[in-house]
Amino acid sequence: MSHAHQRALRVFVADRRVADGRVADGQESEWTELTAGEQPAVRFVAPDLQQAQRRRRQIIGDPAVSAILDITVVVGDDFRSAQRQLAEIGADQSDSLAYAGTLDGLASLIADVFVAGVADGVTLIPALPEQDARALGEATLARVSERLQVAA
Repeated sequence: MSHAHQRALRVFVADRRVADGRVADGQESEWTELTAGEQPAVRFVAPDLQQAQRRRRQIIGDPAVSAILDITVVVGDDFRSAQRQLAEIGADQSDSLAYAGTLDGLASLIADVFVAGVADGVTLIPALPEQDARALGEATLARVSERLQVAA
């Protein structure tokens, strides 16, 4: 038997994180979806995955609404250089989940967030101005799709 509502991973990109922790679908023009989600979405922030799971439960009572977790990202050729860059700009000190590492590591994190039910998708927010949000999102989405074997 199939579920009445099948979850689909959603990936967005944004130029910056939400200011108050909750932004409804379409309120900010810089929030762009790279997947083909049809249902309403709510963005939220959390400092870690445990808090994210709690906040998701608080804000989502309707299974027809997607909970989208903000992740501030620095992607580098290697883990250490990305970690150093994240620390230099102070993005690791915010109330938003931060990731610094490789593209493959980011894809693994997103897959884990989705499979564990922490969120229905993510908003990738480059911490460095020289990182292209759309290119980063598309490259990450391709890797996540391979890992999850889902059409995104």
